[in-house]
Amino acid sequence: MPQADTFQPHRPLGVKLSYFTHLIESLGGRQQLQNLTTADVCFTHVKPITSATRLSLVDHLLTNKHTAHFVAEANWYISHAWSYLFLETVDSLETFFALQKLSDEAVVWFCVFNNNQHFSNVRPFSFWSSTFQTELAAIGNVVMVMHPWNDPVVLRRSWCVFEVYVAIKVGACFEMTLAPAQKDLFLNDIVNLDTFIKMLGTIKSEESEATIASDRDGIFDLIRAEVSFENLDQMVFQTISGWVYSAVRAHIAEKSSEPLVQAAYWIALGRLYNSKHDITPAQTCFDTAHKIYLAHHGPHHEDTLAARSHALSSRTLPGMSRANLNALEADFLELLADERTHLGPNHELTETTHTNLAYVYFSSGNFQQAVSTFEDIYHQMMATESPHKDIMSLLNNIGTIYSMMHVYDKALPMQLKCLRMREERFGPNDPRTIQSVNNLGMLYKGMGHLDEAESRLTYAADYYKRVLGLQNDSTWNCLLNLANVYLQLGRLRDAKSLLDLIWPHIQRDAPKVHVIIGSVLFAQGILHWATTEHDMAAVYFEKSLLWRLHQLGPENAQTKMSADVSYIFAVDLEVQVEPAPSLLALYDGAATPWLALRCTACTALVPGDVHYCLECPRNAFFFCEACVAAARRVFVCSHGSALHKVSPPCAYAKPVPVDRNATATLYAVYLDKLESDALLIPVKPRRWHPML
Repeated sequence: MPQADTFQPHRPLGVKLSYFTHLIESLGGRQQLQNLTTADVCFTHVKPITSATRLSLVDHLLTNKHTAHFVAEANWYISHAWSYLFLETVDSLETFFALQKLSDEAVVWFCVFNNNQHFSNVRPFSFWSSTFQTELAAIGNVVMVMHPWNDPVVLRRSWCVFEVYVAIKVGACFEMTLAPAQKDLFLNDIVNLDTFIKMLGTIKSEESEATIASDRDGIFDLIRAEVSFENLDQMVFQTISGWVYSAVRAHIAEKSSEPLVQAAYWIALGRLYNSKHDITPAQTCFDTAHKIYLAHHGPHHEDTLAARSHALSSRTLPGMSRANLNALEADFLELLADERTHLGPNHELTETTHTNLAYVYFSSGNFQQAVSTFEDIYHQMMATESPHKDIMSLLNNIGTIYSMMHVYDKALPMQLKCLRMREERFGPNDPRTIQSVNNLGMLYKGMGHLDEAESRLTYAADYYKRVLGLQNDSTWNCLLNLANVYLQLGRLRDAKSLLDLIWPHIQRDAPKVHVIIGSVLFAQGILHWATTEHDMAAVYFEKSLLWRLHQLGPENAQTKMSADVSYIFAVDLEVQVEPAPSLLALYDGAATPWLALRCTACTALVPGDVHYCLECPRNAFFFCEACVAAARRVFVCSHGSALHKVSPPCAYAKPVPVDRNATATLYAVYLDKLESDALLIPVKPRRWHPML
């Protein structure tokens, strides 16, 4: 809605919305303007109309008592592209103001009408930038015409991008609109979630163009200096996303007499919410659709089963309890049996549900069962030549899990093949391609190829920040992964900058069971260890370990890694503190000397003493005895005499018998310590996973 009338600058003049109808009728009706662009209308009609006075059309209308009533102070600034069809632009504006119930009050600043077209070619950039900025700031409300909906031309024009920049700078209300035909196309397309996400990926204001190159340069200099392209794109994305959600809900309301159509759009809306990990409204949408399908089709119809499948998928969350995971697995197995019976084992929905079951195994930490399930699906698809097979997703999923299992010789060829196929089919800016880039970066990180990892994770992080924003956990995870690479490279300021960037958003937006909380606490411990702020490092390591013990349990790989590193930190040459009895208790009865620590060189679990370099950043690389003896570590660390050896916790002292129930007591103490700040970590002054 428009902002209140609190503007100090005098508003410029504009034309009432009704003038567009008057103009069209005076030119012979809509038929005479069919297929004419806004530029065509300017040069073939507006300039001739104003030729006698050589004024702007707005000023020209004021000279005639029969048309002066169309002019008033503008309250909406129109952002559009001159290449749009003029009638489509008019239809877009009429649709927007009708929905806002502002058709009678709307007075628009429309550049074709407001600017003097007889002198426009002699005005310098400074004139136009000042004019647009002053007028827009005074008006305070902007509506952008977005055509076509899935690749808007307006965001490929630098002057339109400049208008978004000004809207951000002055805090203007920013809205968007589509013509009815474009809205119909959107409603057809939005049923396919990938279409919408891909559309967001096409928006990159930094690649916009201007007819005059110097105009583009001037605009870009202003944006970089005062707003940033990332913030500009985020404003556009937020506006588009808000419009999409409201448009789908409005369409559902309009179809009250067609419940099956409503159900299809409830599914579409649920998938939109699910893509943002907004789980509660997603589940409500899926449940609503399921009830409709159940009432009209019965329990075994494809649509009913699909709604069940979507609802179960939305329940797969990071950090789920073992009980919830077991219940979810049982529900998936029941659904899968129903689909195999009523749709067949090779039906697309059956394969999708089977794939989603593999995600449950992944979320539970059962990587071996997850990868086995994905491989079964892959072999079944290849054997049956399924027409709807998504080989690329399977390659990505299998490669990702092998990467997390440290089976790099199997992971790398799959990830490279998947990335190549996605680049060829979808292009470099498609979200599926970016997912592969991100996962390949993580694979290279695990392999110790840090430069390769940084390159790919930086590329993916730029995309996620720009398209998804800092409220999305795909962005958090990618930036955290990049921060961890910086820690290994010794780029501590860069690592700190990223951790400081994402932590406030995680505190505010992440579910309290989200695994990234423990991961950021752990990374902060590494950072402060590397900067020799040992007191702070100890705080972070303790909080990370206790959080993971409570949320993930002692058998989780992340919990085990927190324990191993916490122990190594405690006995570090520069720290040398007594390891807590509760920490040592985790090793009581352990089958291996270290719980999760792996050698960087051979990737195997360290079987005994571990070595790390005192010149490299702390926690950057760990080596087993065999790789040190064979000099295999030189591929990642060339500091010959700087190794420090640490014996496993079992050699530190005899195991301390502590009741396993002590974990709950430890966590209760932890909560008491944090109650006042709700995980606000003191800093000294100065539903994501990679396969979805």
